[in-house]
Amino acid sequence: MEPDELSTRLKPFCETKYGTSDLEVFDVHKMPGHAGFAYGFSVQIRGATEWFRALAAYKFAIITGFNLSLHRRGKRVDPSWEQTKLSMTPLIDRALELLGTRERER
Repeated sequence: MEPDELSTRLKPFCETKYGTSDLEVFDVHKMPGHAGFAYGFSVQIRGATEWFRALAAYKFAIITGFNLSLHRRGKRVDPSWEQTKLSMTPLIDRALELLGTRERER
């Protein structure tokens, strides 16, 4: 079987496995040492990076809050966290926007 044909046949299987039709099957290739009976392939789900970007925004907002609390209690004095705290709400808003749970209010 040719890689292009196999890519077409794998798409419905991957759609069922990942629960979305918004994906691409690519890089289909024969695996070495399997007499041509085993194939490898990659799947890219479109839009999957938004979840990781939202996680990064959320984590930085949480880290900012933690470091701000350490600064204010005198355990790790660093006045820059007083300025950085201004990014916390926009970061949470952006994370929610990326996840599609909140429309952009501005």
